[in-house]
Amino acid sequence: MKRKPEIRGTTPADYERIADLTAACYVALAPFQKYTSAELTGLLTECCSIENTTKEYDRYESYVAVIGSRIVGVIGIDEDRIEQLFIDPEFQKRGIGGILLEKAENIMRGRGCKKIRVWSATAPDYYVKKGYVIDERKTCDYGPLQGRPVAVMSKYF
Repeated sequence: MKRKPEIRGTTPADYERIADLTAACYVALAPFQKYTSAELTGLLTECCSIENTTKEYDRYESYVAVIGSRIVGVIGIDEDRIEQLFIDPEFQKRGIGGILLEKAENIMRGRGCKKIRVWSATAPDYYVKKGYVIDERKTCDYGPLQGRPVAVMSKYF
């Protein structure tokens, strides 16, 4: 990693950048996940709007990774669940996701969680490398990726 990010809690002032970062991630994933144009449009419209970002990030605890003044990653947690983990495509493969994931896990473990859960449609292998086990494979039952496979995973402490 070139420069270690600062990790801090999100604020409403961050939501526009988080929406843009999330959109950049979905666009970068599109060729690998073979998203249809309808799926990508749905993701960008439903998941990356400032309204949805505000709604999502207001409902759970979240943290951003910042390098300089740029937000390069975000993670959301809700009780014992990882809700969101996005890293700016320009900053991937630098350990930023691992730093954010470790921060979230430490917070949850500090609150007494013995098990952390996450659902992932795009990165189950990443979570497995981080010590998560796949509990179940199912299909997404709502939203732009309805019908797509998703892995339901857990990590125990």
